[in-house]
Amino acid sequence: MSRSYSARYELERRARAELEKKRAAEFAENLYSRYQSQLETMTRKGYEAYIPDELGRLSFDLDSVRTMLAADRAIEARDLTRHIGAYIGSIDVIANAAIARYERTERMRSEQERVRKMRRGSSLMDVYYELVGAIDDPVVINLALPDLERIQHEIEGGMASEASIRQSIASVISKAEADSEQFKREEEERRRKACLSSQLEDAAALIEGKRFASKETTEGFADRIAALKRMLATGDIQDGSLGEEIGQLGQQIEDAVIEEEVRREAVKAIYQQLRSQEFTVEAPRRFVTEGSDYVRIVARRPSGRRVVCEVDSHGALKYRFDKYEGMTCLKDIEIFNVDLERVYSLKLSEERVLWSNPDRLAKDAYDAASEDRRTL
Repeated sequence: MSRSYSARYELERRARAELEKKRAAEFAENLYSRYQSQLETMTRKGYEAYIPDELGRLSFDLDSVRTMLAADRAIEARDLTRHIGAYIGSIDVIANAAIARYERTERMRSEQERVRKMRRGSSLMDVYYELVGAIDDPVVINLALPDLERIQHEIEGGMASEASIRQSIASVISKAEADSEQFKREEEERRRKACLSSQLEDAAALIEGKRFASKETTEGFADRIAALKRMLATGDIQDGSLGEEIGQLGQQIEDAVIEEEVRREAVKAIYQQLRSQEFTVEAPRRFVTEGSDYVRIVARRPSGRRVVCEVDSHGALKYRFDKYEGMTCLKDIEIFNVDLERVYSLKLSEERVLWSNPDRLAKDAYDAASEDRRTL
């Protein structure tokens, strides 16, 4: 007797949860190491003096990831690393802008101090400092600085009156305030692109060294990352669409890693189960063709009985028990199915008979009991 089946395989819920937890811990560890290294680089650059809140937040979040991993809270740790990945890329942009503002403001302060000492008691300079000191937006100050320095030089050269100073500074401030809105939008866009670029680098790092269902899967992820980088560089993006796609890509990479891990667990379980049923099992072999990717497991007994299993990467299993005499085939199939779930937490569902060859059923009806007791 011979029978061939198709079925769906899946790890029992608890076993899959443990597998997902293991992979989440691995992803979190990898990203934690990347982000910790970036934090150390930022600290060496002296960012803390300019953006202490941002670095404090990053340091706190990374400490939390480490604590979660130590407490076996891998899913939470992975989710927090994703949250960090959504903002860490912008920190360089924020720091560079803060440093530039500080340097220009400090230059202005030094120049003002120099002029105060030279022109102490000058009523026109007092007017100048009064008006400039009323500017409370650092972006406006930085945008206005070249024109403010020009006005200051005019005062020093005796080419300004109080009325002209007030009028000129008012005009400069008005223009700088108008320009500041565009500047802030551009700076926000730089931050957003920096974050997306950082997330793409994270995605590229996550596929390095990973075993996916096929070479095509790995190359497919790499090609998508490259395409998204090109879109980011050219600005060919819709509002929010690129961020959503990058987020989906990260989840798909993790899902693909888990999917292949589940298949490896399924292959291992089938291999061990067939050995426990006293089959000699060949080493599993992988076959990849266009539109097909499966691992084949072949097992034999000295009597000639054979089992062939084909495990694909998307939860599908085909298996065939053949060259049996009668109902012992069904007995072995039952043991195979029951023990896969009971011993190895691998559950088969949606089973369907592809074909059956019920040879020697009449003979087996006579000696099935003795056949079951026979040493195979």
